[in-house]
Amino acid sequence: MEFSWDKIDYKEDKHISYLLYLENKTVKQISMIRNIDEEVVKLHLLQTKKEITQLSIKENTHIGIYEYLSFSKPDRESYLYNMTEDFKEMFIKEIYSPLDNTKNIDDLMVLIWTIGELKIDKFNKQLKYFSSHPQGNIRRMVFSAMGKINSVEFLPYIIQGMKDKKPQVKQYAIIAFGKTADISQIGKLKEITNNSIEKDYIKRAAEQAEQFIREKN
Repeated sequence: MEFSWDKIDYKEDKHISYLLYLENKTVKQISMIRNIDEEVVKLHLLQTKKEITQLSIKENTHIGIYEYLSFSKPDRESYLYNMTEDFKEMFIKEIYSPLDNTKNIDDLMVLIWTIGELKIDKFNKQLKYFSSHPQGNIRRMVFSAMGKINSVEFLPYIIQGMKDKKPQVKQYAIIAFGKTADISQIGKLKEITNNSIEKDYIKRAAEQAEQFIREKN
């Protein structure tokens, strides 16, 4: 589905709101420009995003990365699940620019999540870089993606993540460690489970990671 200002008189209200959204207008700005309530604008955007997703899946058509970033998580999951290999190759190429240049934390989280979901190993360098990002949610998403990709080259970064000051980040790094490490490295998990001041759910994550390593070896 393509959006442009051509034949504006024939476009639905929700599509006009979405065109303004594509021009980086906020909900509040669209509301003021169109003289409609903000809740109506939100509904327009939600309806149009769902329409784009459903049509893309039904017709197996490729969408731009920025349209993808505007989807809800269930819609993103549905789009990725139904993606053909040809579209997957195009889609991966479109990730490079926003991944390296976006200043939007939410968009960056979605991009990193997507890399993990698709198990793409073309962005390993970027994941290593983002593993020390100042935002804890970004680091958490990075270690989740590293665990899904499951490459031993991530191990030094994952091990560093297991010492993170934020417990949730540490938890995700431990889970990734369980997927990536071998039985010779279990001692690092023992250090966590034997730490008397460690949080209980972190200890449980370490125990589960150890069990996972033992089962796969």
